[in-house]
Amino acid sequence: AHNNMGVVLRRMGKPYQAIDHYREAERLRPRWAEVQYNFALLLAEEPLLDQLGFSSIDEQWQAALERYRLALAIRPDDVKTLNDLGILHKKMGQIDEAVRFYTRALQIDPDYVNSYYNLAIALADQGSDAEASNEYLRALKLQPGHVGARTNLALLLERRGRYRESSKFLRDGLVHSPDQPVLLFHLSWLLATAPDPSVRNGLEALALAEQLQAVTGGQNPQALDALAAAYAEAGRFEDAIETGEQASRLAAQLGNQDLANQIDERLELYRSQQPYRSPAP
Repeated sequence: AHNNMGVVLRRMGKPYQAIDHYREAERLRPRWAEVQYNFALLLAEEPLLDQLGFSSIDEQWQAALERYRLALAIRPDDVKTLNDLGILHKKMGQIDEAVRFYTRALQIDPDYVNSYYNLAIALADQGSDAEASNEYLRALKLQPGHVGARTNLALLLERRGRYRESSKFLRDGLVHSPDQPVLLFHLSWLLATAPDPSVRNGLEALALAEQLQAVTGGQNPQALDALAAAYAEAGRFEDAIETGEQASRLAAQLGNQDLANQIDERLELYRSQQPYRSPAP
């Protein structure tokens, strides 16, 4: 009961009360792996809990590691714990350790999609793009609708100048989820701004960006930015300027000044009757 109450309280945004229940559950059942796991997850994911005496987030993460290790000592083959240990080591900048835990999880359960996905992210951070691509492909083979794996793979391909392959993966994703906003955004952006002219398609980019507007309700600055870029690629510069100005204002209102500044730079191109081009790798 205390463990379940801790989970509920954490979902309600009450981490300190959740910890009280985890500690009581631990007192009643010292070797309950699920309590140690939930306690560790809270410490790993919450902002600094200074009321517990932690002076830094690194100190809190070390406490989370200790809890994960306790859980693993009780259930050494628990792939969820192994995967989340990998996530925490990556947050701490220990990429090699993260890779080790993801790999161990996959040795135990070769169908555990989350570890393929997280392993790919870690490998990409190490600069191993080819290996990361293979892990994303393994994740997609098991779960074709995995948006994160599909999007990250597309971006890796773009980073290597393989724009046409990237567009194929994004289109395939929209077959599974026609209104998925992340996929709509990335494919629209690619078709509007790719350095390779054979990949660009202003009309298709515009159709996708308009669909994205409908899905997001017209109040997302990135969606408006994509629409402006598509207008520019289609030669509709007045519409691009008007939409880009709206996107910039909205980004600034939402506190995303970096995005607002980037949009303002693109607006200078539109005012000069030039479309925006993404940087070539």
